[in-house]
Amino acid sequence: MKKLFFIAICASIIGLNACSKQPKAIEERVQARWDALFSDDITEAYSYISPGYRSSVSEQHYRNKLARQAVVWVTANYDSHQCEADVCNVNVNLTYRVTNPLPGVKNWESTQQVDEKWIKVKGKWYFLPEK
Repeated sequence: MKKLFFIAICASIIGLNACSKQPKAIEERVQARWDALFSDDITEAYSYISPGYRSSVSEQHYRNKLARQAVVWVTANYDSHQCEADVCNVNVNLTYRVTNPLPGVKNWESTQQVDEKWIKVKGKWYFLPEK
């Protein structure tokens, strides 16, 4: 219902094509970043991070940060988003695994919804990590 309302408003204001492209663009970029992470293409995943963040955090530092994580991501699927102008809050369903979290527990796997912030810079959507 909300999506139809959004499309109807956009169509009346600026035309149907402009509105349908924004949600699709964010969905595709969110999933593409996660797909890059799953395929260990850190250079590609890094390219989805906002230019401002990349100006202060090198790719090598980002790579090292990912390598130190105790959590292994298993799957990630785009769920939904809410945008205001050039900022989107995106929900991703993430399945993850922790190895040896407690004595006697070899692996623990769970799913949770992760909230991500994405910003539009020069017409393109970028992930904005928390510092």
